[in-house]
Order: sequence, then C-alpha cells, then structure tokens
Amino acid sequence: MSCFSKIRPIAWLSARRPAPGVGTRSPIGGLNAACLVLVLVMVSFSNDCGPGRGTRSVQSTQATGPRVGVDNRKALLFPRQPGASRQDDGVVQRADRGFVPAVTHPAYPSGKGPVLCLDEAHHDYHRVAGRFRAFCDLARLDGYRVRSLRQAFSSSSLKSCGILVIANALAAENVHHWRRPVHSAFSGDEIAAVRQWVIRGGRLLLIADHMPFSGSSAGLARAFGIHFLDGFVFAMQGGTRRKGILEFRRRDRTLADHAVTRGRNASEFVDQVTTFTGQAFTRDAEAMARLKHAVSGPVHFSPLLLFGPSVVSFQPAVAWRFSPKTPRVNVTGWWQGAVAHVGAGRLALFGEAAMFTAQVQCRRRRHPSVPGVSVSMGATAQASAGAGAAMHAKAGRPTVRRRCRAMGLGHPKARQNPEFILNLLHWLSGIL
Repeated sequence: MSCFSKIRPIAWLSARRPAPGVGTRSPIGGLNAACLVLVLVMVSFSNDCGPGRGTRSVQSTQATGPRVGVDNRKALLFPRQPGASRQDDGVVQRADRGFVPAVTHPAYPSGKGPVLCLDEAHHDYHRVAGRFRAFCDLARLDGYRVRSLRQAFSSSSLKSCGILVIANALAAENVHHWRRPVHSAFSGDEIAAVRQWVIRGGRLLLIADHMPFSGSSAGLARAFGIHFLDGFVFAMQGGTRRKGILEFRRRDRTLADHAVTRGRNASEFVDQVTTFTGQAFTRDAEAMARLKHAVSGPVHFSPLLLFGPSVVSFQPAVAWRFSPKTPRVNVTGWWQGAVAHVGAGRLALFGEAAMFTAQVQCRRRRHPSVPGVSVSMGATAQASAGAGAAMHAKAGRPTVRRRCRAMGLGHPKARQNPEFILNLLHWLSGIL
C-alpha cells in the first residue's frame, strides 16, 4: 500500500457525519479533532514510509543500529523499523531485497555443503533474515547449509558448525549507545571456547566493522593475536576525508596474491575488492606470543587487504561524530582483511562488513507538504528511476525526491566482491 493511501481514509473517518439519532456536536472540540487527525496521519505515514521502510516492505527480525542522540519523544512518534538502521544524521541503511546473487559453478550440490552458522546471539547487526541475507543466499547457492546460531558459544553449541560467521556483534551496553566505552560482546568463557574450537579444526570468519563493532569484538580478535583499532578508516586527500569507499587492487599491491584471490581457476580470479569505511587491524605482538604458546601447530597470517598511503583512522568518542580535534591514527600498511592457519583450524578476519552485504543507504528528504515528516526511497524506487530523479505519485499528491545509493555487493565498484566471498568460503572449507 502506498504511504499516502491511508491519509484519505483517516481524514474521511474523522469527517464522517454522525449517525441518525446522535447529536450533531462532537464530544471533542473542532480544534482538538483537527490535532487528532494530524497525529493519526503522521503516525500512519511513519509506519509505511518512516526510516528504513521506503516503498517496499522489509521482513526482518533483527535488532537495529542506533542513531546517536535521538530524542525519545520523536522515537515514540516515529518508531525505528526492523531491518533498518540510522547510523548518522538523516541516513537510513537497510537490506537491498532487489539484489539477487548467482553462482555459475557451485562448490557443493544444493544443501550438501558444510554447515555455516551465523551468530545471532550477541546483538549482531547482521543476521540471516536481515542485512546479511545476500551473503546467506550466495552461500546457499554454493551448496552451504546456512543456520542461525542463537546460543552462547561453547564446545557443545559449536559442535555442529563447519564454519562460524560473526558479523558485527555488539555488547548489550552499546546496542543503543554507540559511544565509548565500548564493551565486549563475548564473555571470557565464550572467547576461550571459540579459540579452542578453531585450534582443534574449526573455521571462523570474524567480521567487525567500524566503532563500536570493532571494539565489541576486540577481545575475541586479541585471542588470535590481532589488535582491532576501534575507529573509522578514510582515505585522505589534501587533509580532507574522502568518501568512505576503499578499493583494493592487485596492481598497487593493496590486494594480495593468495589462493583466496586466485580461486580454483581463471574464471574465479579476483583483481579488485571494494570496502565501505570500516576499521583497521594489525598484529598484537604480546597477544600473538600467547597464541603461539597455546597452539602446538603453526600460526601463519596472510594479509589480503592492505591499506595504502594516506589512509587514516579517526577515533571519535561517539560514532560518526568527527571534528578537527578527533584523534587520528595513520594506518598505512595495516590490514582490513587477513586469513590464518591456527593449529588445525582456519581463521579469516575482516574489518568491514558492508562488502559482504547488499544494502541500500538512503538520505531522508523533508516532505514539502507535511512539516516534520521524512521519507526514504527504497530499492524499488531506486531501480525504477535514474539518479537524482523524482518519484511522482498520482495527480494532486506531492513529489518526493530520494537520495539513495547502493552499498555492498550491488555497488558498481564491488562487482568482484561476490567471487571474493565465494573464494573465501572455499578457502575456509579447505577447497582452496
């Protein structure tokens, strides 16, 4: 149903004549009735076209990321919709249901591959039915059996998993507070259980994006000898932050030559990977020494995505709040993707999550005729109109302009990301 289609019925109900035998005076005054109608119209508009909904339905049960500094009174009138998040002022981010992955040569027969468990027990920002749907669809098409894991990590809960994927886990304290201090999403016992599971042959893909996600997974990364820098990485140009799109290429050696980038044959060869902001990480010498002491077999890390020159990590106190005084760290030579053999198991770590997803990021526009109400256009409208175009409703209805862009697998510069993901899963599974 269109977001404007409910306005007329509500207004009509408010203006109905009283039934025969009922007094002609309303029990509420004309002014109060008008105010009530306005509130109902605004709530109805919010439910259909509020942040994260746009013009197409998003069926998701996952928790949403917070918008820092949201007024609670506004949140009552415009409730946050499932499957969407506001990560900075006026920006809505949600799954792009219009993206359909394809796999030409599956690694396994349908439903016969390893069990891939996606963590959903730690306030994870990405889930099977939400923003990680494209990744899960891609894995299923390749033959993997995708499952949600909603239990705390332990030897028993991990027993059935061939590959464990953790994508932007969050501590309970930071779900609605994307600011420092950032707490661990995992208990000490869980971290120990995951490390032991990997050492004994488990396969782990740990994805932790920019602050606060990198901070929430820092303890788990440290158990594997890695230091997650809880910030936001940007390429700089003349002292100014560029847009948060980073391209890693073979020709400048920011994309490493490895089995993951070579694939099984020439058709799976990858020479560019694109990421979207994220964080930087590197080895932690002290933590690495402890890991090697605990592992009887080898521990060997291979970076896949390496930051080139002029890449800086901003370290704000509150997510997405930058100023000239925000601390910065030069992360040239640091990593945003790496893989490792740890004992009998395999480990992959990535400091950016959108590269594994298909999402739409929309900046809300004020509606010209309804003050205080904002709308965002969804993937359907984005596909049906060119960039910068307007969506025109029926005659007499206002024009709504959208500012949306694809992020992740649907981005024009990320066309090789799906093959990179498949190659990564193949490496974790032992095919490569």
